Amino acid sequence: MELLWSDLKYAPADLVTPFERVAFTDPARSLVTFAVTNRVDLRRQRIHPYVVFGGGITADSIAYTPLLNVSQPTPQVVSEGRVAHVSAYLSLVVGGGIAFRVSPRVSLDVDLRGIYMRGAPSQWGRIGVGATYRF
Repeated sequence: MELLWSDLKYAPADLVTPFERVAFTDPARSLVTFAVTNRVDLRRQRIHPYVVFGGGITADSIAYTPLLNVSQPTPQVVSEGRVAHVSAYLSLVVGGGIAFRVSPRVSLDVDLRGIYMRGAPSQWGRIGVGATYRF
């Protein structure tokens, strides 16, 4: 089992009409995935490739502060506070990487994983670095 967290850059486009403009300030987006994964080592040498696959649940969190600029009849700026939206998706994690064995039980890993979220408008990839300890 593993918990993956990614902080993403997010910049929604402003909405503009002739008499008003909505600007989205202080945007934030993060993905949190809890997945049950399997790792298959393709060779058992000091440096060896591996593949990872599994599934779980991903929470996609988006937050921003909208500012409404109205130019008619008198100019004013209105802010209603912070807006947050969280969507949960079933997810599939597939990827692979290379492990560098430091000792018989410890290895340093570099991997690339794709996260497919069923029903989401976009999919994500992740590059990770970590350590593995074998019991």
